[in-house]
Amino acid sequence: AEEPDEGLGLLIRGVIGRHVENILLDPFAQSFTLSRGFFDAVWCDLSAWRHDRTTQLDEAGKPMKAMKRGVYQRKFELNALLSPLRLGRLYFERTADTRPFIGGPGGGRWLEAVRRIYRTLRTMQQPLTPWNISRAPYTFQTETVEPKDTQAHGVGRAHRWTGMIRTAFLPSDDAARMVYHVPGNAMAVVELRGTARLLRSLGGAEDS
Repeated sequence: AEEPDEGLGLLIRGVIGRHVENILLDPFAQSFTLSRGFFDAVWCDLSAWRHDRTTQLDEAGKPMKAMKRGVYQRKFELNALLSPLRLGRLYFERTADTRPFIGGPGGGRWLEAVRRIYRTLRTMQQPLTPWNISRAPYTFQTETVEPKDTQAHGVGRAHRWTGMIRTAFLPSDDAARMVYHVPGNAMAVVELRGTARLLRSLGGAEDS
């Protein structure tokens, strides 16, 4: 392990922390406002608020509008949940620095974000059927002239359940024509295994 450079290390720890806060705000969103304070209105994507129709389930299991302050756009991209896991894993493997995860400011929230990521992945792994489609945990549609910017029926084109994790959009921001994105699911396998190793290492660090 190498001692993290205070300039670059501070930057990466800050990015990890920002990822954590974004995930805890909304794990289905892929872009967020620069500020969540007084100047939120300046950094709000007014187009998304006017034209995007995206839902989540309320506590009673009924669809409700999901846009909230701090969210710039709510296109669910599988890689947006997995990239923070990858960054954290690579940072720890290189430095053995536990501060972003358990020791530093907000470190305890990283574990909370990991739990949120896991629950979201499991949610998007469940089958959609004619009997539960009206209670889909995530939907997205927007007014656009580009079909690649929106999702058919809010949940994507018809598909048969495979056990893989569904995604709505690709890393390019284009809508996924096939909701079971194989590279994204392969990345999920790699990063979930890597995060499991990281958690075991952090358990040992916390005990010492």
